[in-house]
Amino acid sequence: MTRYTITCIGPAGAKKRLRLVLGITGVEGIRIEECDESAVPRPASKKNNLPTTPCSLAVAALFRRKPTTPWMDDEIRALKDAIKAGMDAESVAEVSEFYKVERKKEPNFCRTSILTLCRHFPGELDKAREWADRRKRKDAVWNPATAPASASKPTQEQLEEDARARAEVKRIAAEFRARGGRAE
Repeated sequence: MTRYTITCIGPAGAKKRLRLVLGITGVEGIRIEECDESAVPRPASKKNNLPTTPCSLAVAALFRRKPTTPWMDDEIRALKDAIKAGMDAESVAEVSEFYKVERKKEPNFCRTSILTLCRHFPGELDKAREWADRRKRKDAVWNPATAPASASKPTQEQLEEDARARAEVKRIAAEFRARGGRAE
């Protein structure tokens, strides 16, 4: 048989519950000793939790975190999961562009920590891409101030035709209302 050492912290009276749980799992020869909480060894923090990949550095910059600031283990795990789900430096750049604009709005719904961004990265990327598409469609509408020099302005004849069409629509709508909203 293999000998195991288990160290845990729990509320007062947990000793009986631990013994019961271990007994149910088939563990024999259970010996539980209580000790002062300060005697429980803590795992040493890793010094190598610094962002090193282009993707992690881009995410750190998005939250104004210095590259010399170590990441939590949960953040590293979430980043690895996000990379498996398709995160790369280009997609982080898309989200970064979206966040630059959205953070200026009140209220904004941008993620506020590296951990939540990494855990929900596919959704944030979808929002960023939808925002970029809306922005492109908005820019595609003809606007004299932003139109390229090669775009043709509407002629006077086209403007007059549009004015006649608007007047006709108004006349038909007035007749419809006069009949009490009933068709002829």
